Amino acid sequence: MVNGKIIERLNPEVRKVFEKAKPYLKESREGDIEHVYFMLETILNLKQKKVNIDLSIMLPLAILHDIGHCGVLPEHFKYLTGSEKIKNAKLVHMLTGAKIAKKILEESDYDPEKSKEIIEIVSMHDAGQVEGMGLEAYNTPNKKIFHDLDRIGGLDVKRIRIYLSKYVDKNKIDKIREEFVKSTKGIFHKEFQETAKEMFKYIDKLFDEKRK
Repeated sequence: MVNGKIIERLNPEVRKVFEKAKPYLKESREGDIEHVYFMLETILNLKQKKVNIDLSIMLPLAILHDIGHCGVLPEHFKYLTGSEKIKNAKLVHMLTGAKIAKKILEESDYDPEKSKEIIEIVSMHDAGQVEGMGLEAYNTPNKKIFHDLDRIGGLDVKRIRIYLSKYVDKNKIDKIREEFVKSTKGIFHKEFQETAKEMFKYIDKLFDEKRK
C-alpha cells in the first residue's frame, strides 16, 4: 500500500513510464524495484528544498536508471556488485539500460527532448565507478543532481541488508565499507552531502553486524 501511494503521487506521464518499466524491474536484481520506490519517495520529498530538481527528468531516471539489470542472469549479479565485482562492471547495466529506457520512453510517448537527456544519464549514471570516466563525466547540472540522488538512494537500509547478505564476503567488509564512504564523499551538493552523512550512521551499524 505504501508503494502504491508513492506511485499515485506521480503525474500521469511519469506513471505511464513506471507501468511500462515495472515488468522489467520485476526481472531485475533483488531489491532494485524497492530502490526505485525509495528514490521516487526521496525525490518527491526533496522537491521543495534548495537544489532545483526537475521532476520531469529525475522521476523517470529514478525508475529507469538500473533497469539494465534485467538483462543479466541472476548468477552473474555477483560480478556487477559486491566482493566479486569485476573491473568496469557498471558499464553492463548502464549501456543495456539506456537501450531499454529508450524503448520504454518511446512506448510511453514521453517528451522526446527530455527522453534524450534521460537516456544519456542512464547510460553514464555510475560513471564514477568506471575507470577512464570518473566524476568529470557529470558535466551537466542534471547529471550531478541525479548522481547525488542515486548515492542517497543507495543508502536505503533495506537494500543494504540485501546487498550485504547476498554479495559481500564477510572478510572483505572493510573494503566494501570504504567504497561506500568514497562514493558518498563524491556527492556534489552540500545539502545532499549532509543527508548522506546522517543516513550513513545507520548503514555503519549494518557493516558492524556483518563483521560478527
